[in-house]
Amino acid sequence: MTHRRGAILLEILLSLALFVMTASMLLSVIGQVVDGLGRSRDRLDAADLAESALAMIETGLARPETLNGPVEPWRPEQDDSMTGIDPDDAPASLDTQPSWALQIETEPSEHEGLTLVSVRAYRIDETESEIEGSPSVTLSRLVRLSASPLDAATGGLPADDFTGDASGNAAPRPSIRTGGARR
Repeated sequence: MTHRRGAILLEILLSLALFVMTASMLLSVIGQVVDGLGRSRDRLDAADLAESALAMIETGLARPETLNGPVEPWRPEQDDSMTGIDPDDAPASLDTQPSWALQIETEPSEHEGLTLVSVRAYRIDETESEIEGSPSVTLSRLVRLSASPLDAATGGLPADDFTGDASGNAAPRPSIRTGGARR
């Protein structure tokens, strides 16, 4: 009888050990998948941010030097498409979204009137230093740079007529939407 009890106890211990090993392997795999998804999301966000910056430069809404550096995080109250939505109801991820920065370089091209604009989007920490090992994306495009912001949009009228307020104060730095767009 004791031999039978010992065999049952051994079977239970082996089953438990097998269960714990399988569970730990599954948790490890799930952790790797979640990390991979996070890196993919960061690469997509970086590409979206770089593409948005290039589009703003291309259309004349911003100059390369105005977008170079840290990017202001997007907030629902800044977006007209979010009218009627209480900012307190915004996704919690907006408060914890990573900080991004843009590095924009321009160089003359062999094509008359066009400039090669390269935009690199990368994550930064609280000290505005690049986070080592984080994904970054660099996009380059030939762009016809305007003499001043909004020249293309205003049909050549002075940008001062459109970028300042009545007191002559300069308009705030253009905002690029980061995070919170995909839900």
